[in-house]
Amino acid sequence: MAEKLTETNMEELLPLLQECPGTAATLYKSGAPLLMWGARREGEWVSVLAALPTECRKGKGFLICGAYTRPQFRRQGEMIALLDMAKKELCAFGGSFLAVPFWPADGPFWEKRGFAAPAGLHRVELEIKPDLFAGAHQDTLPAKELWRMRSEFPGYIGEGENAYGGVYSALYGAGATILHTEQAMGIYFKKGDTLYFPELLAQNDRGATKLLQAARNITGCFEAVVYMPAEGPLYLGQGRIVPSGLFSADPGADLSRDVYYNPFAAGFPLPELG
Repeated sequence: MAEKLTETNMEELLPLLQECPGTAATLYKSGAPLLMWGARREGEWVSVLAALPTECRKGKGFLICGAYTRPQFRRQGEMIALLDMAKKELCAFGGSFLAVPFWPADGPFWEKRGFAAPAGLHRVELEIKPDLFAGAHQDTLPAKELWRMRSEFPGYIGEGENAYGGVYSALYGAGATILHTEQAMGIYFKKGDTLYFPELLAQNDRGATKLLQAARNITGCFEAVVYMPAEGPLYLGQGRIVPSGLFSADPGADLSRDVYYNPFAAGFPLPELG
């Protein structure tokens, strides 16, 4: 039976939430204003859908930060029922879109339910040129400042300010490092000799390059994989467009191609990092 969770029974769902890929458990523990719907069989919770209300320049909506059904109960309509409940709640919220991270294995399920990617991320592989004088602040950017920087970036749909404690916990829990200068902000993960930047925001290419050079000086790594908004102002080299988030929106919603949702920058691990 599918139902919306309340503050009195959300705690019951925590064990299932911890099995769920994504950031839902971390956000819940941080006190973020999560909405949750669950399904149970004979008193046992078997499926969960968690979403975070958000407001941005493109309107109001829900970011799905966890969707999980225990293997033995899959393909029985549990998640579809939870998604239907979330859509009804979205209407009551006055929202116009749902956003969900894109994972290749789960893509067909969401696409069958009307989700599509209006724009992806530009993935660029590059060599970081040396500059011994390049520097940046490491892991000192306040959560509110990170939220402010993202909220000012055109087209970005992300978590609300009151969820950023959980975002920070999710990023650090996944092994991320946050760098920033006056001109740029970046998040990276290190794997082998390569730095993976799921997010890089900068005023211009020069600011972005200086941040990358600072990361090289800190880590000794000179190979990088950088993800940037497909329609953004930065150009750091040839690359390819990869999906990052899928949207389901009202027909009248203003979700043009400059809209993007980057779940990796909220603590969802990059698929290539395992």
